[in-house]
Amino acid sequence: MSNRNMSMLHTMYHQFKTNELFKLGVVLFLITTLAVTAYIGYKVRNPQSQAVDQTSVATAVEAENGSLSGAVVTVNDPNASGGKYIVFKPAIATSTPVPSVTQSPPNPTQTPTPIPTSLPLPTSTPSSSQTRILCDGKTYDGFSSTIFKLDGGEGADGSIQKIIRNCIFRNGTARAIVLKNAKNVLIENNTFQNIRSNQPGIGTHGIAVSPDSVGVVDTIVIRGNYFTEIGADGIQVGEGTGIKISNFTIDNNTFIGDEAWGENAIDIKGTIGPIVIRNNDLHGFRECQSPKRGGNQDCSGSPGEGMVIHQASNGNPDNILVENNRIHDNQFGLSISNLGPNSIIVRNNIIYDNRANPGIGLLVNNSSNVQLSGNSYTNNNTNCSGISPCQ
Repeated sequence: MSNRNMSMLHTMYHQFKTNELFKLGVVLFLITTLAVTAYIGYKVRNPQSQAVDQTSVATAVEAENGSLSGAVVTVNDPNASGGKYIVFKPAIATSTPVPSVTQSPPNPTQTPTPIPTSLPLPTSTPSSSQTRILCDGKTYDGFSSTIFKLDGGEGADGSIQKIIRNCIFRNGTARAIVLKNAKNVLIENNTFQNIRSNQPGIGTHGIAVSPDSVGVVDTIVIRGNYFTEIGADGIQVGEGTGIKISNFTIDNNTFIGDEAWGENAIDIKGTIGPIVIRNNDLHGFRECQSPKRGGNQDCSGSPGEGMVIHQASNGNPDNILVENNRIHDNQFGLSISNLGPNSIIVRNNIIYDNRANPGIGLLVNNSSNVQLSGNSYTNNNTNCSGISPCQ
């Protein structure tokens, strides 16, 4: 050993014996060295032991501070320092169902009645290469002129489907929709409410189908709509001078009448058909007190039929199918008159509680080709009049 090294050792020894701070420094150095050596040995003997995941700890702290939604969970782990560590489990998002918006007013309480166990599927929407949305989700309130009138042009182009859906027509003094020369139209899930002229003797329809002598109305579907407080008819088919109305479906609509308003839910006049009326609910229709009946109601006149199929100035309706409807609480449930030999099929309808005077479920007059089958009659004053057997 060199004289220089010997001198350094001698100096350190002298400092250790005489300087207390130097002694403390040496002791701390030895303790630190031993701790590091022990930790390295532990890691070599336990290679799978892991430190607490810093992301989990940070996330858990955030959760405890209220900045995240979830749960802080303590996990026991013998390999972790202290025997446990904390992790964050995020909350599983759940969607709260949004209640559907009901566009139409609630129906009044109805008398329970058996429902057919098998109903035909709703008429499919006419297929088309193009669509034109005329209305979707809009409200027309307080109108004094017709909102949609389809009379030729694009309205009569059968390659373009015209759609009116999810709209509200209310507090109007004019017909909401008029089909005069129209093809391929879908009218669905709309509300028609308080559509009245407010003029004695002048009735206003919700939907009027009124071709003239050259107009054609073809491939029309009216379904899932709600009609109430209509001055005249919910739907009138054949109001004009022409009869070229065909491939026309009225499906799954609700019509509400009352002593204070309304003529008929559905009025079918001259057509060439086929006309399909199915799965509808129509009730509450009473005699319309028009001036010609001694009143001042804003209607042209009706004895209180829920549905009427009859001859008119434009001719007779033909090729009509009425099936699976609920017809109740009217003075006359269904009235068929002056059709001659034209074909009408009435089947699988539920006709009940038509008790307001005279309370006739089905009235047939001057019509020789009305075919009945599978209809149910309950609690009417008279189930059938003018036809036998009543079935």
